[in-house]
Amino acid sequence: MNFSYWFKNWSFTYKIGYAIVRLGNKTFYKNFEVSGFENIPANAGVLFAINHQNAFMDPVVLSSQLNQNAYYLARADIFKKKFANKILRSIYMLPIYRQRDGVNTIEKNEATFNECFDILNDKGCILIFPEGNHNNQKKLRALKKGIARIGLGAAKKYNYKNPYFIVPVGLDYSNHTKMGADLLINIGEPINLNDYYSNFQNDSGVAINKVMSNLRNKMEKLMVNIQSESYVTYTQVISLFKQEINENSSLKDRLIAQQKLVLKLESIENNQPELFNNITSESSDIFNYLALNNLSAVNLLKDLSALKLTLNFFVLIAFLPLHLLGLISNYLPYKLPVLFVNKKVKDEHFHSSIKMSLGVILFLIFWSLQAAVVLIAFEGLIGLSYLMSLPILAILNYRWLILYKKTIGLCNAFKLNNTSDFKRNASKLKGLFDALKN
Repeated sequence: MNFSYWFKNWSFTYKIGYAIVRLGNKTFYKNFEVSGFENIPANAGVLFAINHQNAFMDPVVLSSQLNQNAYYLARADIFKKKFANKILRSIYMLPIYRQRDGVNTIEKNEATFNECFDILNDKGCILIFPEGNHNNQKKLRALKKGIARIGLGAAKKYNYKNPYFIVPVGLDYSNHTKMGADLLINIGEPINLNDYYSNFQNDSGVAINKVMSNLRNKMEKLMVNIQSESYVTYTQVISLFKQEINENSSLKDRLIAQQKLVLKLESIENNQPELFNNITSESSDIFNYLALNNLSAVNLLKDLSALKLTLNFFVLIAFLPLHLLGLISNYLPYKLPVLFVNKKVKDEHFHSSIKMSLGVILFLIFWSLQAAVVLIAFEGLIGLSYLMSLPILAILNYRWLILYKKTIGLCNAFKLNNTSDFKRNASKLKGLFDALKN
């Protein structure tokens, strides 16, 4: 693990946050992948344009992968209190004012924009969400022009002498709130704003519109982008098709497979409305049947194996003592963040970032306390061995629970596989695959 960031000229608060998120990426997500890192220009001012689906998680997961501190633009109302302003500034957040903030937004934002110009001129990087707000739907919403104005404004302030870039980024979460999900950070090819300098000098509005059009085209290629009003149908079909996408493939390959599926559905919706209506009805029926009976699509598709079920039970029983030990030693730091966000945080878009950061802190605290108790009660070697075993027990505990859920699903499939409902939904699912593969 690389700890060189502790020696960088960053604020201490930012280093702490950086360390927490770096560790959280490896523990909160089942699969975490960064694609296109080589697309980030070196030795130049960079504006990262990111799709915004998961509130505070979106900026921190990307910034934790960068070799320099990143600046963020955030709504100004959270800066009102002095202590909050100090903390937010220490992690390089900058305020953007809206009319509802009751201030002269043009004057206030001009000061923030000028600060951004200077950051870019110093070859720094700024994270911006052109959609303006967060929403966990997998679609690219209308983009605001601020990012182009900042990049080209920096060029104008410094007499068009330096190159500045906008780097499009697509974030793809398999689940926005739960631990054990997958996350792909998909970095696209940069937009060199130098290509728009002369156009900007002649007609700033035209140049800005061209930048935004180019940016939208690039961002759409980096994410799952469902623009249809039948959003639920698309997401249900994608969920059912997970079994058809190779789980051993990279997250980038899985994203490409989902994008192709979306294009196929769009084509059917536009050109074969009757077939699309049938897909909507069938996918909804299958989805509801699976949820009602605690099954997954794989239970309908694959032949049931009594040997696999027996092996699953054997593994569950064999590792039950370690699971119980892991449950006792890791339950509280896992459960407390979940209870906290469920009771105190109404906006579920913030759940994952709070659960990840609070979980990392609590796990380190609880593990340290347990190790201290064991060190006091027993010899040093025993205490050290126990401390080293805690992360392993946590992983085994989590894997045991996953296997347990899969085994329950398999048991339910054995109970239901001779029923007419099971056979009918299995037939529907195979028919759905055939319709979308052709």
